Amino acid sequence: MDKYIIFGLLIVMALLLIIHLYRNDNVNEKFANPELPNLESCPASLNRYTTDVSINCCDGNIVNGKCSGEPVCTLSEKTAKLPRCIEWYQQYLKKMAKRHCPSDLNNFYEDNKLVKIGFCTDSPLASDLRSPLKDDANKCNVHKSNEQNLKDPNSCLVKKMLEKMLVPTPLSTKTAVLVLPNAPVVLQANYMDEMQSKNCMDRPTSDAALDIVMPGWRNNTAFRAQFYNKMEFCDTIKRRLDARREDPNYTNPLEDIAYGESQRFKVNFRRPKFRWAFNWRWPKMRGIRWRPRAYGICKK
Repeated sequence: MDKYIIFGLLIVMALLLIIHLYRNDNVNEKFANPELPNLESCPASLNRYTTDVSINCCDGNIVNGKCSGEPVCTLSEKTAKLPRCIEWYQQYLKKMAKRHCPSDLNNFYEDNKLVKIGFCTDSPLASDLRSPLKDDANKCNVHKSNEQNLKDPNSCLVKKMLEKMLVPTPLSTKTAVLVLPNAPVVLQANYMDEMQSKNCMDRPTSDAALDIVMPGWRNNTAFRAQFYNKMEFCDTIKRRLDARREDPNYTNPLEDIAYGESQRFKVNFRRPKFRWAFNWRWPKMRGIRWRPRAYGICKK
């Protein structure tokens, strides 16, 4: 009888232990998100400070060991007031990616050397969210100043500008180049027009580069007539191609060539130039003839 009582008590104790572990947030937190361990230092330029029960991160200055700004996360266990810093950092990086990253490089991570604000990459991030998972992944730069971003062809700002750039044709290829020294990059597009490869320049970035290198060019009539008005801008090319496409009297030379080739093919196909070397005829066989029987008719 004693064995049954002891066995029952063990079952009850096991059930109580399971319920306790399920309800205890602190114990459950240790096993939550094992692939995302909490950070060891404060992220995103937050300042670290220590309380009696935890190590937290402050968005503001630390005065006499206390946060004079707003406490945002904790490096210790999660509390009712503060999330773990790894969880706060995830949401922070999503906001930074939405602000800085182009669509094809949509994961943001900070620059550990603090030279830049960070980078955007097409690779998933490592478990500490501080670097890309793939070392050879594509990335672009997020500089600390807008001037630096505009002068770097590989900046994320320039990549986003390329996405919104107006081009003459849907199949145009877009690039960013440094045309003038100490000036912002200029966006260019390569497009095909009647089997010819042509280039055009983006007007807004060209104007911005000229504003830096040659202030007052907008009021320089001689410069505009001799140089600026002769430049091939993508918006002008697009309007020209759209108007030409809508013109009912316009005939594309490629269509003429294709039509001529198709007509030549049809003529050759309908009028073959080859002839039979001899005319073949079945030999006549006079001794064999076939006649149908006539049923129901008697010969006299």
